[in-house]
Amino acid sequence: MRTIIKPKQLTIKNVVLAAGMMVVFMLAAALLPFVAHSSESEKIIITDQAGRTVHIPARINRIVSLWPEATRTIFALGEQNKIVGIDGSMKADPVFTELFPQIMSLPATGRMMDAVNTEELVKLKTDIIFGDANRADMADSLQKRTGIPVVCVRINPPAGKGKFSFKLISLIGRILNKQERADYLVQYLEGKLSGITVFTDRIPKDNRRKGIIVSAMVPGAISANGHPDPLDTAGVVNTAVKNSEVWYQLNPEQVMIWKPEIVFVHILSRISPRELLDYQQWQKVKAVKNKRVYNVIIGWCGWYPSTTVINIMQIAKTAYPDHFRNLDIEKQGNEIFRVMYGANNFFTDLVDKYEIYIP
Repeated sequence: MRTIIKPKQLTIKNVVLAAGMMVVFMLAAALLPFVAHSSESEKIIITDQAGRTVHIPARINRIVSLWPEATRTIFALGEQNKIVGIDGSMKADPVFTELFPQIMSLPATGRMMDAVNTEELVKLKTDIIFGDANRADMADSLQKRTGIPVVCVRINPPAGKGKFSFKLISLIGRILNKQERADYLVQYLEGKLSGITVFTDRIPKDNRRKGIIVSAMVPGAISANGHPDPLDTAGVVNTAVKNSEVWYQLNPEQVMIWKPEIVFVHILSRISPRELLDYQQWQKVKAVKNKRVYNVIIGWCGWYPSTTVINIMQIAKTAYPDHFRNLDIEKQGNEIFRVMYGANNFFTDLVDKYEIYIP
């Protein structure tokens, strides 16, 4: 039965209460456009891989990436259409520009946070800038000069002391609201690595092979990679470890003392494995005497999330061929590039073009 309110029941108290409720509804309705506008300018707080606290917009529509590892990750997440500016070194990357030629049409605003054209940067009206976690001071300065949040990332961040990590994929995925894709990629890459580390993690340090990674910007001026990875995860001791240096020039006499059993050469180096084997100053190096010098390492101004895993597979099979005899490196490499970037047989193309060693 419905209750009917009779006129005598409409007391002053009822009227005041009804009027008050009406005012509340009117205020709420008036505030709705303001709340929607506020959501557009909402900020979230993140801690980047340099340990910096950064306030960033909740929605990112325009990106400038001044660190190639971040750029490669953004492409892997499928958010490349949001990139409005990059660092100049990406345009010189012979591998990634072949994979994504459209990079060449993007404005270059500096080189890895160095010599950044701040005026051009501001004109791009970017929501966020990605930079290198090894250049936190530069990030602070750039953020202060432009008022644009700068987030630092790196595959081997300072806190990791030269060890690889896919946390940059998770962090960038969270920032770009692509967490599901990021989680999938991290799980996929870590799954690939677990097939290697289930064996290499159990190798006692004294029983591990010894090796170094080398490159040369000019013939004869040979540098070593000073970080543990990718050698360490592959079960090989990097005898040239020097955590404060990514690359540093080598002294041939020091290399002879280290006695590396295997030398892995960067594929874009100005010195090839064949030339290094003939290099007079290296003739007494154990790996050279045994002709264990291989063209393997793929990188350009930082690492590629894809080839970190592929290189670890190559190194592990080169060092421990009996255990990894069933590991098809070329098949795995092609699959990784397809999953990450939708490219078919791309690793095979790289192998043919750069004469990459496949154990």
